[in-house]
Amino acid sequence: MYDAGKCSAAALDVLANVFRNDILPVILPILKELLFHHDWELKESGILVLGAIAEGKISSVTNIIALSRCHMCCN
Repeated sequence: MYDAGKCSAAALDVLANVFRNDILPVILPILKELLFHHDWELKESGILVLGAIAEGKISSVTNIIALSRCHMCCN
């Protein structure tokens, strides 16, 4: 059964596969805000966004993952 979260992830996956790196200027500011947010639920949603767009083979995602891993481990 699909809920809002699963539908959102599926939509992001499709958008990332279609637009690839062109979608980054739209997603990155939101993603950075989510990944570095103090509220763990918002931070978790950012991680889910990363997973959804990573399937689109966006080249810059690896840099974002490395940065967010460092930040999450140190804070």
